[in-house]
Amino acid sequence: RVQPNPFHHSAQIEVEAPVFSMASVRISTLDGKHIHTLPEQKMFSKHHSISWPATGFNQQSLPPGVYLLQLIINQQVVDTVKVVKAE
Repeated sequence: RVQPNPFHHSAQIEVEAPVFSMASVRISTLDGKHIHTLPEQKMFSKHHSISWPATGFNQQSLPPGVYLLQLIINQQVVDTVKVVKAE
């Protein structure tokens, strides 16, 4: 789950996975262009929140649009969410 959606400056990605899992988020455009991967994080509890400041690889703010966030747990894609960055 992503909150808020649509968002303006940053989004919180709510993750639920087994304790001690490794979680990361891969961000891409609707046409599949990979624009960023958030660093892998070890989950010390079943519920975890990952912040995405709506930046790409160069750390510059991305333009408004629709993006796909792929949740990766232990190197497996477990969910894909469509999010909207508003102006």
